[in-house]
Amino acid sequence: MTKDGSQFSSSSSPDNAYIYRHPIRLPRGLRITYGNGVLVSTVVMFNLALCHHLRAYSLCKPTGNLCNHSRGDDHHSRMLVSMASLEKAVRLYELSYCLQLEENLNDGNNVYFTMTTINNL
Repeated sequence: MTKDGSQFSSSSSPDNAYIYRHPIRLPRGLRITYGNGVLVSTVVMFNLALCHHLRAYSLCKPTGNLCNHSRGDDHHSRMLVSMASLEKAVRLYELSYCLQLEENLNDGNNVYFTMTTINNL
């Protein structure tokens, strides 16, 4: 996997957990071979998981005063959508990690991918 030096930042969520928020980027001009196809699939799954994860996080943030009934209903529906997004994110993180293990993608940045995936799980 490739990394950009600026990608080593993360954000703190309300429960003081860290979410790695940056997509993994592939180098320009990457030639697609069978091995690289697996690499690309793994990165795409990770990035899609990250999208679902960040969506769930954004839906969980408090929106202010939830005094009236309609806002309470809105909060409840946002939480349901958030939970569904988190479930998708977990499945995609797990799939990308398992694919990476099965295909033995042991290049120089394997630790980077493994740590970001485990961190977000």
